Amino acid sequence: MHSDLLPNSAAKRYLMFWALPLVLLFFAVLVSALFLWRSGELRSLESIVGIQEEQNALYGTAIYSDDHPYKQVLLLNRPAELVMLGSSRALPAVQQMFRVPFTNLGRMANSTRHLEIAVDDILASGAPKIVVMMLDFWWLNAETYEAVSPTDIAPPQRLSPEALLAPLKWLVEGKLTLTEVVRTLVADDPPLYGNVPVLGIRGLTRGTGFAPDGSRSDQETVYGRSPARDVGFAISLSEAFEDWDGEQVDLERLKRIYESIRRLEEAGTTVITVMPPVAPTVYKAMRDAPERFATVWAFQEFMTKLNQHHFDFLNPALLDAEDCEFLDGYHGGQLVFARMLLAIARAESSMSSALDLDLLHAMIDCCSGRAMALDIYRRPTEREVDFLGLGCPKTGVMKSG
Repeated sequence: MHSDLLPNSAAKRYLMFWALPLVLLFFAVLVSALFLWRSGELRSLESIVGIQEEQNALYGTAIYSDDHPYKQVLLLNRPAELVMLGSSRALPAVQQMFRVPFTNLGRMANSTRHLEIAVDDILASGAPKIVVMMLDFWWLNAETYEAVSPTDIAPPQRLSPEALLAPLKWLVEGKLTLTEVVRTLVADDPPLYGNVPVLGIRGLTRGTGFAPDGSRSDQETVYGRSPARDVGFAISLSEAFEDWDGEQVDLERLKRIYESIRRLEEAGTTVITVMPPVAPTVYKAMRDAPERFATVWAFQEFMTKLNQHHFDFLNPALLDAEDCEFLDGYHGGQLVFARMLLAIARAESSMSSALDLDLLHAMIDCCSGRAMALDIYRRPTEREVDFLGLGCPKTGVMKSG
C-alpha cells in the first residue's frame, strides 16, 4: 500500500515545487498589469491627452520614451495660435502667460534633425500663427551627436514584457512601494497625487509630468521633495567643458534650421527664433574660455543674419536674470521666461498682443530670484527652497493659476 502512495506523493511534491512559483509569478504579473492599467501607463496617447484636457491632469510616464509621439497627439488635439518649439529648455512656458491658445512642444526638437521632423508635424496639424523656436547653443557643434533613433519618434508599444516586469523590478529595488501599488489599485480614475489628477507612474509617485498645454511640472527638487543634481552648477559647468565646447561648425545643421524657418514662413507662420540664456555662472565660465566655445559664438553671429525675428539672450545679463532663477545651469525657470517674453514683446507686436503682459510683470514684481511662480500643481503647503545651494532667499509667493 505504501509503495503505491510514494509515487503519488513524490509527484505532488514535484508539482508543488514547480507549480507554486509559477502561480505566484502569474499573480505578480497580473497585479503588475493591473497596476500599469490603473496608473494610466497602458492608455493610448489619445486617451491620455483627452483625460488631461478634461481633468487638468499631469502625464508622467516612467515606462516609455514617448515625448515626441505625445506631442504629436497634443498638436492634433489642442489647436493653438502660438506654439513654443524646442528641447527641455522650452518647457517652463505655460498657457497662463498667453492670451491666445498655446501649446508647448518642448522636448520635440532636441537637435536640428528633430527640428525638421517637428516642423513636419506642425505643418501637418495646421500651421499656427506664431512659432517661437528655441535654439540650443550647442546645435552647430559638429562634435555633438545628432542622429534620430526610430524610438525617438515612433509611438511605443504600450504593453510589452519590459513594461509588465518594470513595476516588479522597482518593488525589489525600492523605487516603488507596495503601499503605492495598493493605493493605485483602489484609487479614483485617474488617481490623485495630493489633489492633482495624474496619469503615469512618475506622476503617481512624484507628482511630475506634462501638463495639458505640453509644459512640464517637473519641479520636485524646487520644493525640496528630492535633492537637486546640479548643486552649485557643478554638473552644468562640467558638461559645458566636456560636452558642449568645440571649434568645428556643422553648416548642414545651420541649413536645416534655415529650411525649417522657411517652410513655416511659407505656410504663413511668423517664426521667432530665440537663443535662451544659461545661468550667469555658466555664461561667465564660457566667456572666460572663449576659444573653447567657438561654435557658440559662430552660431550667434549666423542667426543674426538668418532670421529678422531673432532674439539672442544667451547672456543672462541682457534680461537681468540671476542664478537663483534657473533650474540648473542650462534651464531657466518661469521667471527667466517672463523676462524673455517681455523683451520679445517690446520688439514684436504680434507677441505683445498674444501675451498676458500684466501677469508677466506681476511675476517679476512678486517673485524675482525664484525659479517658479505659476505652478498650479504645487501643493498649497509647499514653498520653493534653495535647491541649488546658492544661498538664494526665495522670497515672495504668487498664488497658483
